[in-house]
Amino acid sequence: MLDLSLIKVHLRLDDDHDGEDTLLQAYGRAAWLLAQNKTGRLFIEAEALPEGAAENALVLDDDLRLAMLLLVAHWYEHREAATEAAGMKALPLAVDALLGPYRWFTL
Repeated sequence: MLDLSLIKVHLRLDDDHDGEDTLLQAYGRAAWLLAQNKTGRLFIEAEALPEGAAENALVLDDDLRLAMLLLVAHWYEHREAATEAAGMKALPLAVDALLGPYRWFTL
């Protein structure tokens, strides 16, 4: 999962700003799951894939973390549903750009 202190740095929140920690952690979990679902991958937090890892397993890297942080920031700033008519996108465009190369395709 995304580290809470990393989320706070990305959102420019002080470490002692703990009133929304539960919410930020929920956003972090949701971003993790959404990124896994969009890529079709199983993220692993390790230096290398462990032996016997699932075929679609992927070691978490900076691009994937950044995509998840962008999601968390988007949800933190836009807590209501977003529409393109209001000039807002449902998700930041960079998320798809960062996650796209990691998509797992099955035949």
